[in-house]
Amino acid sequence: TKDHRDKVTGILKIASYYGISEDEIAVIGDSYNDIGMLSYFKESYCMSHAPNEVKSCAKYVVHSVAECISIIMNKELSN
Repeated sequence: TKDHRDKVTGILKIASYYGISEDEIAVIGDSYNDIGMLSYFKESYCMSHAPNEVKSCAKYVVHSVAECISIIMNKELSN
């Protein structure tokens, strides 16, 4: 049976509880256990120090969480 404790399932359960749509979710990761999450969500960010296989699953590669937040904020301001 499928393990229902993965990151995507957890994030979607929390989002559903709070009425947050998938389009409002941004995720950031840096490890192999983040691949599913980075691949699933449209707004996915990976740290530059992560393995290449992990980086290839994300939409953006960033050097810091601050850079990630800056990209997200700039997108919001331009909308």
